[in-house]
Amino acid sequence: MKTTTLAARCLLACLAVLLLGCKPEDRPEIDVEKVIAEKVQERVLVFQQSQWLECRQRAMDDAGLLADSILLEYARLSRDTSNRPARPSRPDFPVLKSLSDSLKLRPLFDTLK
Repeated sequence: MKTTTLAARCLLACLAVLLLGCKPEDRPEIDVEKVIAEKVQERVLVFQQSQWLECRQRAMDDAGLLADSILLEYARLSRDTSNRPARPSRPDFPVLKSLSDSLKLRPLFDTLK
């Protein structure tokens, strides 16, 4: 009987420790909707920033191409051509010389006699 009472007391002590140790803590309640809204807002801001940077880069590239073409056109138009000689005229066609028929034709191979 002594051992059963001792075992029962140990069992009750262990149950008491477990029940007191598993007491719910005072944690603040987490609002799931609020956390989701914050994460969505962060992702929207990151997306907007990336879109803005991409748009700015495209605009800078387009502006660079336009500035380059404007500068090239300005350089082409402001080129000094006053000391350049005039383009020469095309020469006349030469007169064709006619050959005289004073030579007699002779056979190429003399073996046909």
